[in-house]
Amino acid sequence: MDRVRRRWSAWTLAVLFAPTPAIATPARDGLIEVEVRDREELARLTKMGLDLWTEHPHVGTIRGLTSAAERDALRSRGLRVRSLDIDVWADAAAEHARVVDAPAAADEFFADFRELAVIDAQLDTWATDDPSRVSIVGIGTSIEGRSIRGVRISSDATPRPGLLINAGQHAREWLSITSALWVVDALITGADEAPYAALLEQFEVVIVPVVNPDGYVYTWSDDRYWRKNRRDGHGVDTNRNFAEGWGGEGAGFDPLDENYLGSAAFSEPESQALRDWVMGHPDPRAYLDLHCFGQLVLYPWGHVGEPTDDDAMFAAQSQQMVEAMAALFDAEYTPLQGVDLYPAAGNSIDWAYGQIAIPSYAMELRPNFDDRDGFVVAPDLIEPAGEEVLAALVALAQSIGGNEPDPSGTSSGGDTSGGDVTGEFADGTRTTGELATSSATDGTSAAPYGTAEGDETRGSDAAAASGDSAGCGCRGGTDPGVMGLGALALGLRRRRRASPSP
Repeated sequence: MDRVRRRWSAWTLAVLFAPTPAIATPARDGLIEVEVRDREELARLTKMGLDLWTEHPHVGTIRGLTSAAERDALRSRGLRVRSLDIDVWADAAAEHARVVDAPAAADEFFADFRELAVIDAQLDTWATDDPSRVSIVGIGTSIEGRSIRGVRISSDATPRPGLLINAGQHAREWLSITSALWVVDALITGADEAPYAALLEQFEVVIVPVVNPDGYVYTWSDDRYWRKNRRDGHGVDTNRNFAEGWGGEGAGFDPLDENYLGSAAFSEPESQALRDWVMGHPDPRAYLDLHCFGQLVLYPWGHVGEPTDDDAMFAAQSQQMVEAMAALFDAEYTPLQGVDLYPAAGNSIDWAYGQIAIPSYAMELRPNFDDRDGFVVAPDLIEPAGEEVLAALVALAQSIGGNEPDPSGTSSGGDTSGGDVTGEFADGTRTTGELATSSATDGTSAAPYGTAEGDETRGSDAAAASGDSAGCGCRGGTDPGVMGLGALALGLRRRRRASPSP
């Protein structure tokens, strides 16, 4: 079954072809490159609250969208500024004309980017078409009253350890959203095939593709490069609004800053929803937060300049993930501790690791930092980016394998050897091309989670957990060589449609 062809209702078609207002050009009209020579210059730059086109500013060349006044201010501070001959608003207008005025065929969901109502309709279609494996999860409501929705995918309704994925914290990062949706479709379509059958026997994968629905709608109607939520018109960066390290370096304190941290930790309904979703799962095993762009796989800490107790595990797992991704299309992703780029206090993966004690990664997807494009990319990136996230997820799931977390939740993280289950699912199958279907079920979760939208959140006791950063205690394997990642990628590639490498 071709994963990109889906049935559509008359209502969905009406939504797809409904007119959307044209996007106006805000005051920030010029894309620039700033040469940052050292950490001191970087600190001065990040305190200006500019729209820097990277989640993690760093020493070197950084791009940003600026107004004339901001460019003058940069130069007055002695920073080297070069205006780029790239009309990002023309790019946005051309994209708008394509996706709104002349959208791709309705029966090919992944032929182009889609509006929020169409995404929500597709989530419902997936759940309706395969109710034994797929259910809708409602995790909360945005500041403007929109539902924040996701899907749970597993081999059946039996509770299983959870692999939790979200995207779209930052509204303009459309490719992160389509990549999350691609993973949903791939797991459903391939649920009876290796390696996905084994994965779905052992885990339930819960994916929330649009954490920031208000901001996402706004990028379609008013400002394509809007980043934050829609708090009071100025917005809050929800990925600076988590409690771990909140208010530290890398967060903005002016409401107009692009990285504005909010009035308090978890002041925003979107970050509250993510918090309650992760803490409410009875048995979370890993957390992925998808972003764009830069081609990075980042792990904690991102807010302090020291390694975690589980640094060896993080380094090994992230290396496994990038090798699996590179084996598909030769795209170069870099594994890195987040703080090695620049501190970003109040981010979600630091919170998930520090408070919930699970392996947590932020994936910065395509393009790379040197590419001409940024947030507006051609739709032919949808498939390779989605396949890369899928490969990384499979590699991470196999690295976690059948390992049980430290039940005390207080492991120092010193033991990251992971025994002999590295690269295995719970049934003992290893990656040797394509895994055989597993028949084993973990069965350790206490109750179903997210089996119906609107269900009362489970695991309320977990929501009262202390804020101590206990360390992961996840005894994942550390030997990338055991994974057989090249063979894994070949197995994945056999399942995808032919697509040229961008």
